[in-house]
Amino acid sequence: MNDLLIETGQGKSKRIFPASQILYVEANINYSLFHLTDGSKVLTSRHLGYYAKLLSEFARINKSYLINPYLLKKWKENPHSYRDGAEVTLTNGVRLGVARRRVQEAKAKLGI
Repeated sequence: MNDLLIETGQGKSKRIFPASQILYVEANINYSLFHLTDGSKVLTSRHLGYYAKLLSEFARINKSYLINPYLLKKWKENPHSYRDGAEVTLTNGVRLGVARRRVQEAKAKLGI
């Protein structure tokens, strides 16, 4: 993985961390919440689309989540689910739904 440095905040609240420490990024209206491998969370004032372009190796699994493909533990298809087309489990045990429309794109990005 290209270890891109992510810079968030300004002044005293400024934080810099490598992309490899990001488990996933969660959309929160016009904000993004980074969930890091050490268990900490970082809120930024940029929308998820901005980070989807910046973190091009990450997979957008639905309108709310962008995941680190190197920290994927399990992929489970949900063919009978009316809402989710699949489910991913990350190395920390967090399970997230993959939108039916994004299953093929996510599989390609995740190498499944």
